[in-house]
Amino acid sequence: MGLLSGGLLVLAIAMLAATGMAAAFTLLIGSLAESLLAAYVIAWAWLVASLTALSLVGGVSAPGLWVVLIAGVACSGTAWYVAGRPRLALKPSVVGLGEAIRVGPVAVLAVSVALGVAYTLVAGIGVAPNDGDALAYHLPRALLWKQQESVGWIPDATDSRLNVMPPVAEMGQLATMLVSDRDRFVAVGQLAALFATAGAIALLARRLGSDTRGAVFGALLFVSLPVVILQAASALNDLVVCSFLACTAALLLSNSRAAVAVGALSTALAVGTKVTAVFGLPWIALVVLTSMRQGRLRSIAALVGGALLGSGWYWMNLWHTGHLDGGYGSESGQRPDGMGVVATTLRQLGLDLLDRSGVNGRDVSVYGIAALVLAAAAILLRARGKPWLALLLGAVLVAVVPVVLAPVGSLLLQGWQEAWTALGDAELAVQPPTEFELSVLADATESWYGPVLVVCLVLTPVALLWRSRHRSHRRLLTALSAAPIVSLVALAALLTYDPFRGRFLMFAVALAAAGWGSLLRWPAVAWGLTGLAMVTAGMSIAMSMGKPSGLVLFEDDPGPVSRDSIWGRTRAAQQGQLRPGGDEIDVVGFVETAVPESASIALALRPNDYLSPFFGAGLGRQVVLIQRERSEGLAGAAWLVTAPRTGAGECPDDWREEFGVGDWKVLRRVANGSCQVR
Repeated sequence: MGLLSGGLLVLAIAMLAATGMAAAFTLLIGSLAESLLAAYVIAWAWLVASLTALSLVGGVSAPGLWVVLIAGVACSGTAWYVAGRPRLALKPSVVGLGEAIRVGPVAVLAVSVALGVAYTLVAGIGVAPNDGDALAYHLPRALLWKQQESVGWIPDATDSRLNVMPPVAEMGQLATMLVSDRDRFVAVGQLAALFATAGAIALLARRLGSDTRGAVFGALLFVSLPVVILQAASALNDLVVCSFLACTAALLLSNSRAAVAVGALSTALAVGTKVTAVFGLPWIALVVLTSMRQGRLRSIAALVGGALLGSGWYWMNLWHTGHLDGGYGSESGQRPDGMGVVATTLRQLGLDLLDRSGVNGRDVSVYGIAALVLAAAAILLRARGKPWLALLLGAVLVAVVPVVLAPVGSLLLQGWQEAWTALGDAELAVQPPTEFELSVLADATESWYGPVLVVCLVLTPVALLWRSRHRSHRRLLTALSAAPIVSLVALAALLTYDPFRGRFLMFAVALAAAGWGSLLRWPAVAWGLTGLAMVTAGMSIAMSMGKPSGLVLFEDDPGPVSRDSIWGRTRAAQQGQLRPGGDEIDVVGFVETAVPESASIALALRPNDYLSPFFGAGLGRQVVLIQRERSEGLAGAAWLVTAPRTGAGECPDDWREEFGVGDWKVLRRVANGSCQVR
């Protein structure tokens, strides 16, 4: 069954890819990079449009999806044939790419990134989805759409995010589950987004004056960043929205009207994926206005039109709740209250940039080992009479930067406190935390961007100004190199602090990465960044909180989550990795083994409780959400799960408790009386 599911999914993806590629070729988009990005966007747009159309007639099902996939291939294939079967010259692009990564730090980085992405692919498919937000609302909303055969408002939602969040990424997850009847492949959207974002960064860099080698180097560095590569194995959506924004930025700079039209589609997909897309639109407008001499108005019109096209879900929120965001911002307390909160948030977000994901305590020795390897290579090169100094200086960078992050953070925090004390605001000066603690957690939501971003933020503007003195895009690239800092300030002004905000900067970091190829001017820096990227990416993957490999090196303390390997565990144990020892996970494990896959089950749960595991590995259980005020769903349910403080009655005459832990209960129907939820 697993092989059949995988085969069907591969076939579905191939059909979507064929739809996108045929449509992209038909539009006569010039370069290979443009065509590949256009194919990615068109495939997503076709899928979203198809599921939306099917929803209007209650036809979201596996047969319905196959019909629209076949129709997509037929329509785009016919259009491609009528247009004269346009073809792309692949050989020059492949040869140019091969030359770019043939030698030096780009080659080493390419090999290490390829290995990391390969492991990420295996982890994304081989481990049950277990990220908190994915199990609480990303996957449950897709599964409930599957159950109601329509993408739309979910009655009796126990978590407002099931309804108010834009739906595009989850529609992709829904498609994988319709085809395979499994949730094993829900990370495919994020994995595809990883490749699309890298391609868009490279194309944007080329359009802003970089050579192929520099463009590839910046894209590879981006892929190696901790939160990026960890998200690629998840069922979250930050990488998906980043990919659409990056495609928009690259495509709107084209002279082709067709490419600009696809850029508008990409904008619509971004806005329809996550509200954080709005942070990226001003940056794209800046890129268009400052880098294009002709066609600027057309591209800006496409950006605005795409944003309006993708805003449909927000208007539905307004209809149902009276708020464009569904009221979630106020409900969750994410709006800052006063300048003091903004200032403290800005301080903490700025300190979070100093990140060493996956490398805790004595494991920092791994950077020292990498530095020794580079130094040994330098000695060998010197013995052979070849250039060696760059490798040696790169080794110094690898050894020093990770070690100095903590002292630098402490100095910055101390400077903040002394500055506010001198200004007479002692209250702001002593806002907690009063001591700096370096972030070392490797997690798809809590990680940031590691030492690589710190080095690039400091050195890229210098390299651009030095190298690009007479280039027309020098000022723009310099501005983009500061995009993460500017966006961080915007975040602090609009949202309260939590440790998961770093992922909202992903597109800003992608824009900055378009200029990182300039650092190849300094071979020592390039080798240093390569070493830092290899260690950080490798350790982030190995020490991932959600998908730990089981590797234990020098540090005995495993941190907040056990380093015991995720591989070989039961499905319930894998899904409980981020909530170890919780009563909720014991309930999930019991339901997994004791409740039949075809059973109907009512859930009286709280916001942020895990929902998707109760659908079962085969997604065959009929799930009903129960709220206090309404109990109609209990009439057809054979099982009932109640969380603490949900107010669900046990109805002794109708139900028998089969399992209980803490205040959680699993009950089985034994009679058909008049059970009510109190």
